[in-house]
Amino acid sequence: MSTAYINTDVLIWARNRAGLSEDDLVQSINKKYIEWEEGLTKPTFKQAQAIAKKLRIPFGYLYLSKPPAESKLTVDLRTFGDSISREFSIDLKDVIADAIRKQDWYREYIKEVTDEPLEFVGKFNSSSKIKDVAVDISKTLKLHLDDRNQFSKDEFLRYLTEHAEEAGILVIRNGKVGSNTHRTLNVDEFRGFALTDPYAPLIFINSADFTAAQIFTFVHELAHIWIGYDGVSNYSINDDFLHSDTESLCNQIAAEVLVPDEDFKREWQHISGDVQVRSENLTRIFKVSSVVIARRALDLGYIQKEEFFNYYGILQKLWSKSKSKSSSGNFHNSFPIANSKSFTNAVCKEIFSGNLLMRNGARMLGVKPETIVKYAKQGGLI
Repeated sequence: MSTAYINTDVLIWARNRAGLSEDDLVQSINKKYIEWEEGLTKPTFKQAQAIAKKLRIPFGYLYLSKPPAESKLTVDLRTFGDSISREFSIDLKDVIADAIRKQDWYREYIKEVTDEPLEFVGKFNSSSKIKDVAVDISKTLKLHLDDRNQFSKDEFLRYLTEHAEEAGILVIRNGKVGSNTHRTLNVDEFRGFALTDPYAPLIFINSADFTAAQIFTFVHELAHIWIGYDGVSNYSINDDFLHSDTESLCNQIAAEVLVPDEDFKREWQHISGDVQVRSENLTRIFKVSSVVIARRALDLGYIQKEEFFNYYGILQKLWSKSKSKSSSGNFHNSFPIANSKSFTNAVCKEIFSGNLLMRNGARMLGVKPETIVKYAKQGGLI
């Protein structure tokens, strides 16, 4: 069998990048793996292919003269209860890198249409008043509390997505790496991230999360766009004191957008009962999770910390017994959501106008050419 003369330095780099130990590769690939890494022996071509697949790198990387340089992807704003910082997983790295590639392509595409940057990107900063930012977000996305009565939470999330994309924001909602169902994203690692840009701001929402949580994440990431600050978030509504000032600010802006204090005060006073009864009733009005309602009540002085954390404990037990209801649905309907509908439509237009090769467009969207043709016909793009 042919020998693969791979670079051991690249092999070590790729294993560390994937967060795996030598023993992990010994058990999953071959008992001689350590010998390969130390350069004592070489794997076969087939074994090297298996290594590349396991480490999630292009096979050709193993033959590079040195490990490829990886630039810092974006700001890490995540916090964890044990105060231990964590490197981005290989799945998160790949998701962010893909989002950056999409953003770079779309920026060039949209700049051919207009030279006018989006006025809301970075319109505010960390010193701005929370209500001012919240009002501007609501105005731009045409958000009115009265309109929500007709929506379920899923419908409200779609409404947010559509209006954000109409405003010029790329919105990607996906619970896996691309279309790979074997690489699901971990909600505990991150809930979303924002990549600011005056022409192509981008929001990624981890759709492995519950719908109500996705709604809050969505508006939290919008706040990042409005204050012009990139970052990966894994916020938790119960431990706001652990977060950076930026994350706490974006949480407060999101709460004001989704649960405006004046509306909240009016609705809270109309309902009698304890925090659980009131929160579960108001979640139907505001289309956010009941824990967001309870946290809003705490921040506005309607309940005490003990009441909030007792209720949060009840919710944690319920969450541990259930799983996210998110599902992939029909692939032909979901793949534009996993790529951003605006980005998907732009790629299709470039393909059918002859400016982009079909195979390149299909690679960018992670689908087969026939899927693009079917989508374009159904959407009237061709």
